[in-house]
Amino acid sequence: MLTLIGLLTICSLVVLLLVGRMAPILPLILVPLAGALLAGFGLEAITGFFTDGLGKVISIATMFVFAITFFGVLQDTGLFRPIIGTMVRLTRGNVALAWFCWWRSPSCLVGGSSGVSPQGLAVRMPAYWSKATTAFTNPPKKSAPWSGRADSGSTADCSCWC
Repeated sequence: MLTLIGLLTICSLVVLLLVGRMAPILPLILVPLAGALLAGFGLEAITGFFTDGLGKVISIATMFVFAITFFGVLQDTGLFRPIIGTMVRLTRGNVALAWFCWWRSPSCLVGGSSGVSPQGLAVRMPAYWSKATTAFTNPPKKSAPWSGRADSGSTADCSCWC
């Protein structure tokens, strides 16, 4: 029964948010509260759920609020327009190529003692940059959480690190 109430709570929350008839804060507060009351929890238990949950997410929520505000101001001032314009010009509007260049840029540009810039000019990089960048772009297989425990002998392959 608790599972059905949880699914009903999530579905009704999604519908209310998608319809957009009210400010998002109201459904985010009232729908889970109604679901908890419908499930038979008292106000004391709901208060405990609230304080425990708030204690777990407050630092991340603060970081998100700061990041959204910070990058929103940067976007409004036009800081990213030259970067985006250069990417569009270099890739001639090919979104897949732009993404691939962005995704591989740390290992292609700094991955060796020398690399090639997007303009095709040879760029010399210090040798220690190669080791530092390789550590970030090609971490050991066992560091990925889905590759198994370090002592399990798992040989799961993760192709996303290459």
